[in-house]
Parts: sequence; structure tokens; C-alpha cells
Amino acid sequence: MTRLRKAVTAMTAFVAMAGGLAVATTEPAAAAGCYGPTCTGRAPGASGCLGDQRRIDARQAWGTNGDVAAYVEVWHSNACGSAWLLTAVPFSAYNGTTSWIWNEPGTSQEVIGRVNTGFVPSPMVDDRPGIKTCFGTQVYRYGAKYTWNFYRCYT
Repeated sequence: MTRLRKAVTAMTAFVAMAGGLAVATTEPAAAAGCYGPTCTGRAPGASGCLGDQRRIDARQAWGTNGDVAAYVEVWHSNACGSAWLLTAVPFSAYNGTTSWIWNEPGTSQEVIGRVNTGFVPSPMVDDRPGIKTCFGTQVYRYGAKYTWNFYRCYT
């Protein structure tokens, strides 16, 4: 197993054990308290959107030395018609990152990843079928903006 895969596996296990966001499960999300636009800005766990969550994408934001400055994952719930990010910053050399998830016509939510705190969730955005959703990360190095990482958009 590569070092990167071990690091991601360890961080995912940490989140599951710490009781943060649960790992994907097959339980139905019958307790979902919102859908689509009514979920925008809300926390996925508090809204009952974790029951059918699935990971859409996973990316890394790169630092000045070619190391991983942040791990960024996009999660989606069909029951809630929403998506959110999980962001983790593994290196203390970085002051942090800010990751955004947004959809068109322009609702965006951000999550600030802090060093060595595990995965931090963003608020949700509307991610119903047919909505174009995008995500990216701004990396900061010693308090200054270093690089913008646009990942992709999907529908």
C-alpha cells in the first residue's frame, strides 16, 4: 500500500472512530430533514443526510514541496439531494486550506481545514439531479495564499 493510501485510510479510520461523520452505510436516510435547496447551508449529520451518503470524488491539494496540503472529498446524499465536502490538512507547515463546494447559479459553501484536526465537513449545497456542482481548494502557506486547486464540476 502506498504512503498516500495509508494516510487516507488512517484519516478515514480516525474520523469513523472519533464519531465525526460516519463512513458510508447501507441504512436508508428516512430521517432526512431537508431536500435540495432546503439543505443548503445545513450540516449533513444534523440534517439526517448520512444514512445513504456516498463519496463522489476524492482529491488532494498540493503544497510547495509537492506534498499533500489537504485531502478533499465530495459526499452526496440522494435522500437529501445535497452534497458537501470533507477536508483534512495533514501537515503542520501549512496554516490551512479553505475548500469550496458550489453549484450553478452560484450557491457556495466553504470549509476551513485546520492542521491535524481530521476531516472537517462543509455545510451542504443543493445537488439534485441536473444541478451542476463544482469544488476546489485554496492552499495557504505560512499565512499567505499559495495556490488555487480547481478540481472539477459534475452533474
